Amino acid sequence: MASDDAVDAFRNTEGMIESIRSFSSYTRQENIRRKWVKYPFEKTKRLVNLLRGKNKEPHETAFLAAASMKTGILGEIQGTSNKLLAALGCNIFVPKSPGQKGLRILCLDGGGTRGIASIAMMKSIVDSLGGVEVCDSFDMICGTSTGAIIAFLVGLRRESNEQAKNRYDALIEKIFIKSSLSTPMLLFTTASYSEVPFKQVMMDILGDNSMLDSRADPRVPLVFSVSAKMSSSTSKMCLFRNYNYRCGEKEDTFVVSPEDARHRLGFPYDHKPEKNVGPISSEVGVASRHEGEFRQREELK
Repeated sequence: MASDDAVDAFRNTEGMIESIRSFSSYTRQENIRRKWVKYPFEKTKRLVNLLRGKNKEPHETAFLAAASMKTGILGEIQGTSNKLLAALGCNIFVPKSPGQKGLRILCLDGGGTRGIASIAMMKSIVDSLGGVEVCDSFDMICGTSTGAIIAFLVGLRRESNEQAKNRYDALIEKIFIKSSLSTPMLLFTTASYSEVPFKQVMMDILGDNSMLDSRADPRVPLVFSVSAKMSSSTSKMCLFRNYNYRCGEKEDTFVVSPEDARHRLGFPYDHKPEKNVGPISSEVGVASRHEGEFRQREELK
């Protein structure tokens, strides 16, 4: 999944997606096991703990706990298969509660005090749901600026609201640092803050993992942040996300080239294939209208 060409080759290989799915968390056998074995077990375990006087309820619901992966090598295989499916655009819906209808989407605004307001709002949501965290309540979490940081903490990392608040307070001081270059930046890039501290915060959150790596866990919601490249003559919007689309992605400047991908992996590269990117599809939910990247790890452009 190192380049768009690799994604396209996987999609065009007959039976490939079906084979990958057969090792993932989304097989019929796994669905039956989750519904009729793991879910009743988790409910029973919580009831026993309650009868024993252990009133501390885990922030994760029994329904979501039942969706966790197997351990050991089987879990590794499942997680890798889940990531491959996400990279190929097979975004399989995992409900957050029994009998769920429709999608639940959380949008987080950014910028200073609005980030603090988002944290306070999420606390109210968690309290009203009896302690169920937002990562276990929403199917998609998105944000911009500091709202993106919060979205990554509670979404990609599945941190509790309290954990996210503590980390947000520590990280936010690294971003809004004005320097003597603030005024020139405002004149030439329309941005009064440097993107360098924000990139460092992103590295602190993601570590050695890419955004797509979070999709190994089927309990992780879809997460994206809205960014803009302001240095170009016409600003361009970009979505950094932990998912891909099914086909016809819009070619963009954020993708990894096949040459660079093979070089990083240590593979020989003797020729340069033609870019095989399909036309933008008008079908809803198939392609993206915006540039974007799901492999993001160390460097934001």
